[in-house]
Amino acid sequence: MVARTLGAMVFAAAVSAIARADDRPLERGEVDRRVVWALYETTVLGTEIFNKGKHDECTRLYQGALIGIQPLLDHRPRLKESVKEKVDRAKSLKPVEAAFLLREAIDEIQNEIAPVSPSDAKVDSKAIPKKASLWERVGGEKAVRTIVKDFIAAAGEDKKVNFFRNGKVKLDEKGHARMEQLFVELISVMSGGPLEYSEKKNLQQVHAGMKITDAEFEALLVVFRRTLEKHKVGANENEELLAHFARTRPVIVEVKEKGM
Repeated sequence: MVARTLGAMVFAAAVSAIARADDRPLERGEVDRRVVWALYETTVLGTEIFNKGKHDECTRLYQGALIGIQPLLDHRPRLKESVKEKVDRAKSLKPVEAAFLLREAIDEIQNEIAPVSPSDAKVDSKAIPKKASLWERVGGEKAVRTIVKDFIAAAGEDKKVNFFRNGKVKLDEKGHARMEQLFVELISVMSGGPLEYSEKKNLQQVHAGMKITDAEFEALLVVFRRTLEKHKVGANENEELLAHFARTRPVIVEVKEKGM
């Protein structure tokens, strides 16, 4: 009920934010500006909700906002179709993965139309080149698999990460390959790739009982950053991927250390 209410509130906010001023039709540029504003407010609230572990509510919040915004993208048919595809696909995903995918759709809207001026809005949307997804900018599946392979190897050797939980996690060749596959799929979900997360358990369930600490999670992010730099991933793409991984902290970290 709370999730549905939040979605309805965002829809109402989006509509009121785009309402005509003084009964005069708004320029396309002004419509775009208000869409970006409404979605920014949505992501601020959504991030807060997600970090409290309320992943289903966050998903419904993003879903409600995007459903309300879609009719306002009629002058950008490619973007509108892309957003619709993500909203539809998210319906079959677990809340955590769905939230990431819907956030990807929100970011796609903001990145394409902000900032925009009234004169820019008059440009035929068909003439605007399609912006590559983060997955594509990193190099696609082949590049991501290579990055993941090196990342897991480096994380396994770093004592600060304690990747294999003091030797308690033991993987044979098949198990190691499965871990690599899940990491690739997770990056795909985060970055707009074609692969879906195939693990039946969600991220919180997968890491339950491992007692991963904040310090270990931070060390893992350091290893990930270094691996991306080693593979010459662009600075912007590096930061975007790290930001996506950082959002998983609340569902992975179980031990909050003093001062955190």
